[in-house]
Amino acid sequence: MKARAQLCLANTLMTVGVLPWALILVWVAAFFIDPLGMIGLMGMSFLFGLCVAGPGAVWSWLLTRDAEEGGSRKAPLFRSLVLLALLGPVLVLFLMSTFRIR
Repeated sequence: MKARAQLCLANTLMTVGVLPWALILVWVAAFFIDPLGMIGLMGMSFLFGLCVAGPGAVWSWLLTRDAEEGGSRKAPLFRSLVLLALLGPVLVLFLMSTFRIR
């Protein structure tokens, strides 16, 4: 498989992994109906994204690290957005626990 095709596959993995987490933003209104179910749905979506998009981001980084001609300018930006989506909730929980926001 060529490096360009591998990068496209890695980007697809990142998209598939982050898509359920992005859909959670649409389903936040359901929190008022069933808070416990919403928390479970968010947790499972986060774990799915971590298991699918995380390795996709690492694979994309490994592909573009050595071969600059095989990569595109969009790959680092896309990878950064995926990592921000995956690490954002962890960062928010850390900040809430640090500053004891109530």
